Amino acid sequence: MRMLFVFTVISLLQVQPFHIDNQDFIQHSSDSIKRELFRSVEATGKNGVYKVTGEIRSNKREFYYIVEDGHNELITETRQKVNTNNSQWSKFSFTFTLRKENIPENGTVTLYLFDKNREGKKLHIYPFVLR
Repeated sequence: MRMLFVFTVISLLQVQPFHIDNQDFIQHSSDSIKRELFRSVEATGKNGVYKVTGEIRSNKREFYYIVEDGHNELITETRQKVNTNNSQWSKFSFTFTLRKENIPENGTVTLYLFDKNREGKKLHIYPFVLR
């Protein structure tokens, strides 16, 4: 009986390091969130013409966007040039037009802002619902 108690206590103590590791993981996650690429994104528009504004913090002079309805790309991957100042937040603004026949009557249109690495993999994807 005493042996079972000791084994149970030891087992419970072994859970503690996992909890500490979990806390470390949470801290790293919040650190990565603090290094976001986009912020203060807003969009205005009607009849398929949208103006998007926001801020970006990047050492690159470009980012990309796609507009889709959940099934189809309404605007294919488009490169957007921007004047950035490395670690400082820089404002950006661009417009795009959706063809009237591509605007869903009952559906969601989502703008995805993102960056790419050297291999072309999408990074820092920022979804924004337009309608």
